[in-house]
Amino acid sequence: MTIVLSRFGVLELKNWTGFWGESIKKQFTKDLIVYSEPGTLKWVFNKKGVNQSLEELQENVLTNLRKADGSTPIDELNEVVSKAGETLGVIFEREIMNSEQLLDALSDKEIFESIFVIVGE
Repeated sequence: MTIVLSRFGVLELKNWTGFWGESIKKQFTKDLIVYSEPGTLKWVFNKKGVNQSLEELQENVLTNLRKADGSTPIDELNEVVSKAGETLGVIFEREIMNSEQLLDALSDKEIFESIFVIVGE
């Protein structure tokens, strides 16, 4: 479920029983393109679902943003960088000139936790 709050941005509420890599590839990359200010994009997962910890969630997200070889970024990240790399660089406070730099940024725990949240018991 997506909730758009004009003052606060976009909340993606996830209650996944499995990890849906295609959603990360398609929706998360689209969300990154429109991410314009720190704190305006949150993907909120229910802890009762498949993702029990932020570390596990981060591993799943990063795995799905790479090709089958495990290291090459997916093609969709090139579009993210070309359309929003400069803005993401300002938000993440680091240079984002290519898809590898974007993956490196999302590998940073602080940056990842600024976007992804797990709630529940």
